[in-house]
Formats: sequence, C-alpha cells, structure tokens
Amino acid sequence: MLERIKFQSPEEKKEQEIAENLKKEGGIFYREETDPETSEKKRFVNILGVEVETYASREDIEKIKEEIVFSKLDQTLLRTIVECYKLRQPLMVEGDPGVGKTFLMKKFVQLIHGKEAPILELVGTPRTSELEILGHWAPAAHQKELKDPVVLDTLRRYDQLETEYRQITDEFDKKHKEIRNQFNNGDISKEIADQRIQELVKWFNPLQERYTSELQSLVQRTTLTGKVEWEFKEGALLQAYLGKESRGYVLIVDEFNLIPSNYQQIFLQIGGEKGALSDSISYWGNTGKTIYRRGKDTWICFASNYPEKTPGRSEVVAPVTDRLAWKAISSEEAETKKQIIRKTAGGRLKTRQKELTRLLPEIAFIPVEKGLEWDKVLDEELGKQIADFVDLLDNQFTKYYQEVGDNIEIRGEKRRRTQQFEFSGRNPLRLFSYLDHFQVRNPETGLVDIPKTLKNAFERYYLDRLADPERKEAMQVFFRNVMEPSNIEVIKKSEETLKTGGRVLPPGAVMFEGKIMSCKEVLDILAERASMTEEERRRLEEDLEKRVEQARRDAKDALESILTDPNVSEKIKKLLEEDVRNF
Repeated sequence: MLERIKFQSPEEKKEQEIAENLKKEGGIFYREETDPETSEKKRFVNILGVEVETYASREDIEKIKEEIVFSKLDQTLLRTIVECYKLRQPLMVEGDPGVGKTFLMKKFVQLIHGKEAPILELVGTPRTSELEILGHWAPAAHQKELKDPVVLDTLRRYDQLETEYRQITDEFDKKHKEIRNQFNNGDISKEIADQRIQELVKWFNPLQERYTSELQSLVQRTTLTGKVEWEFKEGALLQAYLGKESRGYVLIVDEFNLIPSNYQQIFLQIGGEKGALSDSISYWGNTGKTIYRRGKDTWICFASNYPEKTPGRSEVVAPVTDRLAWKAISSEEAETKKQIIRKTAGGRLKTRQKELTRLLPEIAFIPVEKGLEWDKVLDEELGKQIADFVDLLDNQFTKYYQEVGDNIEIRGEKRRRTQQFEFSGRNPLRLFSYLDHFQVRNPETGLVDIPKTLKNAFERYYLDRLADPERKEAMQVFFRNVMEPSNIEVIKKSEETLKTGGRVLPPGAVMFEGKIMSCKEVLDILAERASMTEEERRRLEEDLEKRVEQARRDAKDALESILTDPNVSEKIKKLLEEDVRNF
C-alpha cells in the first residue's frame, strides 16, 4: 500500500474538539446552531459522544448532569440508551433492583425533552392488560351536561363499572404488595411467593375479563341508540406513537416481565425494519382498524429485574426478545456502582466523584461524522467481507448460546438462566445499522477502523445479552480469534492449506488477491483503499501496473538467461521458446 503521511484532517480536528469538550463538561454538553436556510435555532445535546436533538435548555442540561453519578456502569448504560435512541431500536435493560435502570432512562428523557418534562411510563404488574397498553373507551366528556335519560343511565353504568374495577385492582395491588413484602423480609421463599401470586392472578383474571366484556357491551349497545358518544383513551403504547402533537414521545415500560405473557405479546407490533421500531401500530376498536403512525420522537425502552431472582415474574416471551436490543447488567457491574455511590455519599462528595468517575474513552468515543459507505465502496468488496464476517459471528454465537445458554449468580451460586432469547435476522440487521452510524477512527492512521467498529457492534447486540461474565469472555475470545487468529502465520505457510489453493481455510483466514490473510488484514486494506482520494487511487493503480511490468520483464530476463545457458538441454530450451515469444 502507499505510504501515507499522517496529518490531522478537518474531521479529526473536529472529533478531537468534541472529545475535549466532553472531558471538560463531564461527559455531556449542550450546543445550539442556526439553520442558514430557515433561520431556525436548533438545540443539540452530546451524550458521551453521541449527539442528538433536544428540546431541553442549557440550564436544564446542567441541572440534570449534576444528578447523575457517572460510574462505569452509568456511562455504559447511558451510552447504550442514546445509541439505541438514535437508531430508534427499542431497548431492554435487565438487572437487579436499585442499579439505576429506570433512573437513567428518566434522566435521558429529561435530557431530550427538558427537566420538567412529564415522563410517559407504564409500570407493569401481573394485572396489566391491553387497557393500559393500548387503551379503552369512555363516554365523551361533554355529555356530562346532557339531561337525556339514555345518556344519564350510560354515565351511571359506566361509573359503576369503573368503581367496581378500581376496587378489585386496589385489592389485587394490596395483596400483591403483601406477598412481595413477605418475600423481601425473608418470611417466605420465592417458590411460595410465586405460588401465591399465581393464585392471586387466577382470582383476578376472570374479574378483569368480565369488566372488559361488560364495558365493550355497554359501548356497542349505547352507540346504536345514536344518543351516546364515546371517545377512545389511548394507552401508553399508542400515546408514545402519537403523543406530543403527533411527534411521538419516549415510553418507559418498567417491570416489563411482571406483565402476563399474553399481554407482553402486544409489543410484538413494535418490531420494524432493520431491528428498529415499526412505522405504525394498529388498534382494532369498535370503529374498525385504526393506524397510529410513529412520530419522529417516538422511542420505547424497557426495564426488568431478573425473573430467576424475583417472584411473580414470567420470562420475556421469546418473540419479544427478538424485537429488542438487550443490556443485561451483571452482579459485578452493579456492585462496582454501589461502591462508588457509597464512597461519594450518593454523589455529594464532588471532588471524590470526579476521581472515581473519570470519563472512559472506550465508552465515550466520538463516531466518525462521515463514515465509509461500506456497502457501496470498492464495487461492494468491503461490504462482502463484512457480510461474510457477520454471518460467521451470528451463526457461531447462536450455536454457542443454544448449546451452553447463560448463567446467573444467585446467592453466590451460578444457575442456568430460564430467560431464553430468540434469534432471527434482526440482530445482524441492527449490527449493520450500527455500522452506518458509529464507525470508529484509528487514531494512528486516521482511517476508519472497521475491525474495532465490528467489535463494538458485536458487544452491543450479542454479548450484552449475556449475564454471565465468563460466557461473555468466551465469546470475546472467539471474536478475537476470528478477526485475527493467533496462528495466522502458521496458516499462511501450511502446505495442506496451500495445496487447496485457499479453498479450505479455518475461521478467521481469508484468501484475498492470491494471498492468505486474517480478516483484520483484509478489512484494514479495504478500508484504506476506500478512504483514498482519486489521486491516491490513481497512483496506486500506476504503482501496481509498474510492479506487474517489472515482474514481466524479470520473468522474461530469467527465461532468456536459461535459453543462453549451455548447461540447459536443447529439449528444455525448445519448450521455453514459446513462453519467451508470449512476453
């Protein structure tokens, strides 16, 4: 390849300036710019290296920053949240109670919508149903002033249904809380708690179904009279898609795996193209099918505790796991954060907090602003190599997971996880979207570092699903061996491999331009070529042509030398004369 003199490009200087601002501002900073065409002022917040538009003010941002203690876990989690928000990929954060899952989600909403912004939140319970998720019908408010007997009777009956339903839900919540308190106090085991919650749900479900049925019957019956008007009250999911003047909003679904499995499946509708949110949600109501289009600010994030540790929880149903990016928080990560909280007195000791929560460049890296169009450059050659590599990663990770599963630590003992994941083609599609937006620059060469970008993406969409650090480390080793086998030099010289012409190669080795190379070598070469200017590419082609011509001349000279050598038989010389003429 051509020797490149390393000068900082304008893009690199800008990235360095952003990195310095992040360090100076503690990981989050605000900026404004004016659109030259519309004169409209736009606001942006950079969160750990990722910039997104915001409705918050500079003052809001500064106040919110003061409320976050940036442990390594908080940096990792907040970076995951903002990346998924930018790509509109719904995210599940799973971990023990008290690690800050919901807290950080709410702080993120404030960073986007303002310090006093209302939080759209659905807190799951075993009694959560489509009424809270999608919505329900209620009499139109203006009818309260009417004196028509039919209307008055409908309002009375509706209020009666609501009162009865509120009484049974209050009773359910009271009993459910008692069971959880008994478990938390150590009075009952998880098995007994699960059994009692199941009995409670068995009592509640028929009453809930009766309420839903009677309400639906009331709506249908009174609508036919032509005297009663009903209006649909959107539930949390539809509000997220349509809210804020159709711009949409961020929805936090907390305690998701407390929601019964059949109602979890309502969220299958959020699965869209490339692993992102769907463009719309459908609701079948009394007036037929209604389409709710996704607003530009719509995003959904979920939080749950480990079902293996907490009573009353069902696992997230497998098809829903496939619709979500996933971040499992390990016990080690949680404990490290708790230690920082204790040592900084909950963030009140500011000097110590700065010492213990330094910004980590490997988390708060600056994405390349104008990355490589990896799927188009070099006649798609770079894209082909990446696609083959991702295909291998996805196949091997899925096979590994299906064979060994995942573990979770409970009271110092490792147990096999009951939460299972379903893997379709969505995970690699999420990874490809990540490559479009979060390419990493190699600081030594100034070029896009495709291997490093792939590593980050693999960790985000595959390793982050695992709760067991040992399982995670095993797959990290696999990634390194596939990207750059430690025995690549042995593979290059293997007679057995050479005899096949490179047709049979172990994972991590690639036949490229007549040579055996590691995946990393090939990706680096292609990334460099794709980054060349037209002048550099022309010079490379000329250099290659000169090398080929020189090799041709050397070969011809060698043949002519043989033909004039008196020690070479005439028979061999005659055979070589045709080769010389071909030159």
